[in-house]
Amino acid sequence: IRVAIPITLGACIVPLAGFIDSIMLTQLMEGAGMAREDALIRYGAYAGPVLTLINVPTALAMAMSTNLVPDIASGLARGEKDYVIKETGIGLRMAAVVGFPCSVGMSLLAKPILYLCYRGSYTAAQLNVAAELLQISSLTIVLFTLVQVTSGILQGAGRQKIPMYTLMAGVACKIALNYILVGLPSVGIAGAPVASIVCYSVSLIPNLIATCRVTGMRDRKSTRLNSSH
Repeated sequence: IRVAIPITLGACIVPLAGFIDSIMLTQLMEGAGMAREDALIRYGAYAGPVLTLINVPTALAMAMSTNLVPDIASGLARGEKDYVIKETGIGLRMAAVVGFPCSVGMSLLAKPILYLCYRGSYTAAQLNVAAELLQISSLTIVLFTLVQVTSGILQGAGRQKIPMYTLMAGVACKIALNYILVGLPSVGIAGAPVASIVCYSVSLIPNLIATCRVTGMRDRKSTRLNSSH
C-alpha cells in the first residue's frame, strides 16, 4: 500500500488535469464573453486533434518510464551505483531524443500535419485554430517525456512520493493559470497549452534535482570535475 498508492495517484494526476480542462475551459471562455458555440469549437479543436497528436509520442515516454523502474530498483538493490548512473543517463538521453525532435517537428509543421491527418474531419477554420494551439502544445512533449522518465527513475529508487508531489504542484499551477489566462479574451484557449507547459516545467525541475541526488549522478559529476582540475 505504501508503494502502490503514491504511484497510482501520480499516474492519475495527468488524466485528472485533462478532466479539469474539459470542465474549465469552455466555462472560462464563455465567462470572458465568447459565444458558447465558438467556445465549444475551440475546445473541440484543442481536445480533439491537438491532444491526440500530442499523446502519440508521450505514450512512448510512458513505456520508457515503466521499463526504467525495475532496472533502477535492481541496480540499487545490488549496490551497483555505476549501473544505476548508466541506466539513468540512458533514460534521460532517450527521453530527450524522443521528445525534442517531436516538439520541434510538430511545432514547425503543425498546419501540414493537421491537414494531412484531419482534412476530412474538421473545417479549415477549426484546423487553423488547432494549428495555432499545436504550435504551443507540442513544446510540452519534451517536458512530459522527461517528467515521465524521471518519475520512473524515482519510483524505481523507492522515492515514489516525490513525483506524486511534483505533479500535484504542477497541476495546481495549471489550474491557476487556466483561470488567469483562458479567462482573458485576448488569450482564450491559447492559455491552456501555456498552462500545460508551466505545469510540466514545475514538475520537471524538482524531479531532475531529486534524480541527480538519489542516483548519485551529481556526486559523479562533481568527482569528474575535481579530477579534471
